[in-house]
Parts: sequence; C-alpha cells; structure tokens
Amino acid sequence: MGSVALAGLAGCSALRSESHPDVELLVDNVLNYHLEPHTVRVSVVDGDGEEVFRRSVVVDAGTAEEPSYANISESTIGPGHYRLHVWRDEGERADGRTLHTRDHDATGCLDCFVMIGRTTDETVTALSIWYTTNCGELSHADGTPGTAG
Repeated sequence: MGSVALAGLAGCSALRSESHPDVELLVDNVLNYHLEPHTVRVSVVDGDGEEVFRRSVVVDAGTAEEPSYANISESTIGPGHYRLHVWRDEGERADGRTLHTRDHDATGCLDCFVMIGRTTDETVTALSIWYTTNCGELSHADGTPGTAG
C-alpha cells in the first residue's frame, strides 16, 4: 500500500481547553503527487466526540510536476475544537493522519489540505496534512514551518 508520513499526534479524550481558543476549520483540497489515483476519506469530530463533517473524494493520478487535486469542502466548520482525521483508499481511520486544532496556535481559522506523495518523487505514497494558521504561513501538521514538498 505505501508509507504514511507525518508522525501521528497524541490523542486525548477531552479537546476543550480554556487556554486554546475556538477556531473555524476549513479542509479544502487534496493534492496527489503519486502516479496512481486514490480515494481520500475525511472526518471531523468536535470536542464532544460528535462527527460534524464526513466526505470521501477521488483524486486522479498526478506527478511531481503536475499534481492532481480534488476539492473536499469550500465552507468552514466552527468555531470550536476539532480532530481532523484523513485516510486513503481502503485503509482504516487509525491508519491515517490526525490533526487536533487545539495543538496549534491558530486564532480564528485553521485552513487544512491533504497531500499524497512528494513534490520531488511521484513514487512516494506518503499521506500528510498541511495547514495555515490565521491565513498565514504554510506549516506541516507536526508544527514545523515549511512549504509543501
């Protein structure tokens, strides 16, 4: 099946926190740099454990030079505290990636997109979540700044 990049973030049972403000969440696109098409599944769970968003999208095969993309959503969810789960193909949610909004310094919005593969190698099948906070700089879901690639 291929590897999954981005070390998973630790889970927790309670997402509400006074020290972390509520944010709006947008999960807009999936980019595929891999040479094969994939089905990407997205689930957003709120701080009470209720699923508030679920969608599956098919993204065509892409290349390092010309990734394909598919739209996931054009509207925000929020405000609140959320866990974003993404996984692909016939895998289980536990095999995918998770992003907790409370683990990031967002004040107002967290705009996420999903990436399959690498911009430098279209044979890589790694799955990752990227995001912007406050409509700012692109960051990897483990908190390290950078650009997709």
